[in-house]
Amino acid sequence: MIKINFGSGPYPIAGWINVDLDPAGRPEVVADLGRALPFATGVADFIHTEDFIAQLDPIPLLGFLRECRRILKPAGALRKRASAPSASPTTKAASRRCADWICAGPTRRLA
Repeated sequence: MIKINFGSGPYPIAGWINVDLDPAGRPEVVADLGRALPFATGVADFIHTEDFIAQLDPIPLLGFLRECRRILKPAGALRKRASAPSASPTTKAASRRCADWICAGPTRRLA
């Protein structure tokens, strides 16, 4: 089972592939999440992202969500949470339009 945590910062999740731009947080993968994600198509069972997406403007946010959909397995699930108060009003509105869980297939929950 492949579980990926995007924007892990200094809070990696044990048992997940933690991905962040800043190597100081010691992620397993250092990557710019505003670009194509460094994973093959259809490999992830679960994707988690929290707060980092509130820092994205609408166009990069949509690109990131498209990339997440690309790397999810057909029955995979994405959990996104954004609570950063500094997010732009447009980014907050786009985030609210997305469900907390975005499923590629049948609903699945993280254990």
